[in-house]
Amino acid sequence: MRGAGSLPWPLRTFSAVVHALLALLTRREYRNVSKLPRQGGYILVANHLCSFDAVTLLDLTLRNGIIPRIAARHTLWNVPLLGWAMRYMRHIPVQRGAGKGEQVVDAFCEAIEDGGILVVFPEGTTTADPDYWPMTGKTGVAKVALRTRCPIIPIAQWGNQYFLPRYSYVPRIFSNPRLQLRVLDPVNYDDLTEYSHDNVVALTDRIMATIRAGVGELRGETPPPLVYDMRLQGSPWESEPHRQIRRIDRKIIRNTKKRDRHHRRANQAALKAKNHVKDLK
Repeated sequence: MRGAGSLPWPLRTFSAVVHALLALLTRREYRNVSKLPRQGGYILVANHLCSFDAVTLLDLTLRNGIIPRIAARHTLWNVPLLGWAMRYMRHIPVQRGAGKGEQVVDAFCEAIEDGGILVVFPEGTTTADPDYWPMTGKTGVAKVALRTRCPIIPIAQWGNQYFLPRYSYVPRIFSNPRLQLRVLDPVNYDDLTEYSHDNVVALTDRIMATIRAGVGELRGETPPPLVYDMRLQGSPWESEPHRQIRRIDRKIIRNTKKRDRHHRRANQAALKAKNHVKDLK
């Protein structure tokens, strides 16, 4: 895997600054990075916990010499400096609304055929699940994959919400959270040979099931059998003011942090017992 030294100097500088800040403010665990293909023309898909997810994914990819193209809301191109960065890295603007979806899919296919590496959050927005489990996915990634037959590399991530909770604009810079990103095995869809509605839905469900299983491993929990679907259930936060949402979220985060600590201690105890048995033998 190439390193950050293979990047153009503006990206090397950007990567070094981001990496230094993350090292100062967080504890990062990037696992199975060697599973990222060297050649382009594939899609990275990840669960979407909060607005900070793009930062950790950029750090993961840029530090390994990969220049990703992220699908992001088109209004970011109008922000000073950030808009320049979005254009420089050839990120893909996404306009929401009727008839826009197929335009985005066409742009993704063109990027893949050009050898690009796309980073996409299949949920389309930060998860509305109260416990931060991945929701149902949108079908865009599956449509691109079935049209181009490109590899799909899932990434499970957990912990970003401890640094920047949903609907919050102020990071918790003194929380020193543990951020976990694990690159999973590519999604196998060789059995889905035709481009059809049923195959698009089946591949979308397969992608999200893979990500949910990976998140479950990071959390040390079994994913719930019922998957949150915003199309059917809506957002539980729509009628709540953001201040109230942040107050509710703090309680959720405290509970999940306790579960994370319990999971780590249980793993450490199991590893210690296993090593003790080996010593006795």
